[in-house]
Amino acid sequence: MSKKILDVLCSPNPFPLDLITDGGRNTEADGWIPVLGWTPWHDFTYDVLTKLFGAYLNKSAGSLSPQDPILADDRIINDEKTCEVFLGRYIMPVVNIALSKMSPGTKTASSPYLGSGSTVGSTADWAARIRHDDGRFEPLLPGDTKLALKWRPDMDDHDQWSLPVSQVLTYAHLLGSRYGFIITQSHLVVLRFCREPIGTGTAFSRPRRSGTGLVFLQSIGSGSTDISSAMGAMSLDTGNASYLDQPDDYYPPEYCSVPWRAHGEKRLTIKLALACLCLLASTGPRDIHYRPYPPLDSWVAADPKGFVHATTGQYKKRLEKGDRYHQSDEDDQQGIDSEPLEQYLNDGPSMSTDDLQNDRVEGMHYPAEADLDVPGPSTRRSRRSRRHEAFHGDHFKSQRDDEIDEW
Repeated sequence: MSKKILDVLCSPNPFPLDLITDGGRNTEADGWIPVLGWTPWHDFTYDVLTKLFGAYLNKSAGSLSPQDPILADDRIINDEKTCEVFLGRYIMPVVNIALSKMSPGTKTASSPYLGSGSTVGSTADWAARIRHDDGRFEPLLPGDTKLALKWRPDMDDHDQWSLPVSQVLTYAHLLGSRYGFIITQSHLVVLRFCREPIGTGTAFSRPRRSGTGLVFLQSIGSGSTDISSAMGAMSLDTGNASYLDQPDDYYPPEYCSVPWRAHGEKRLTIKLALACLCLLASTGPRDIHYRPYPPLDSWVAADPKGFVHATTGQYKKRLEKGDRYHQSDEDDQQGIDSEPLEQYLNDGPSMSTDDLQNDRVEGMHYPAEADLDVPGPSTRRSRRSRRHEAFHGDHFKSQRDDEIDEW
């Protein structure tokens, strides 16, 4: 029986030979968007992701296989650069080949690809991108490499913990993507960002960030990716950065931490998490909303009729048994606290949009007859205290699909 792509993505990672004795301190820039805490991304799990992308992951692996170092010296990591080289040799190629098999390119655009951030005009170490037939690179999400000795998801030094998260948030803000990641030789941490407008909720009482008011008006979603000038103005590694002076702040990022050692059946692994993060950004909406997002495995009403999957963009006329419907009501659209309305079609008849209020869906790709926008969720606005939350273990174990973090 031939191996599936999922089998290869869940294979063990090669272990580096860590020769680092002093990691130093993390890079800091005055202009990065501050991060005071984070919250678990509860539905970024093996069960949910393999349900969403099972058709891709269950394809034959063909010649795809894990990459292993041949020489002992290939394993050596003694600084951030050698860590990045190690990742570029043994982790990213497996993810990229898997993506090319799962989501083949078309005549006009390539498969998602994880490469250098410089290809999309970013100073991030990594950027997932799509290459268009005219040579343009469309950014999907940023990522950054850190040394495990300098940064861990469970570290006690809050200031040092917050810097890489703030750095990736700033990169994502400039690229207009809700997704990002931090990777070390011991962990991958995937991140999702959501804006919180000043004037509502907890952002109302917080002072606005100072800055030079750097203007960045290009639409990444429309294919305009020449952002090098904006990134250049933000010399993120020099301490002289300026972020966009936007009238909004951010909720605590959602995160999922995956340990390097995680592998095997029904385990969320680093390679699987990276591949699925790229699929999330390439198949569904990736723009940053001003309110929390619908659950990954849920359906929202389309206009004029039908339903669209909140993550994959799949369209159907009627909901079926087992489908989860997510409704965004008017109170939430206006930024007012509201309770969620989640309906599970487990035993009842199928549902059509004639039974429901039609909500406009932002940022999703739909059938040609409807130019639709993706609704935010009707979940309650967060009242978490703005502090670094304690990290309680590695989040790579399977969780039930219905264990969703509803704010």
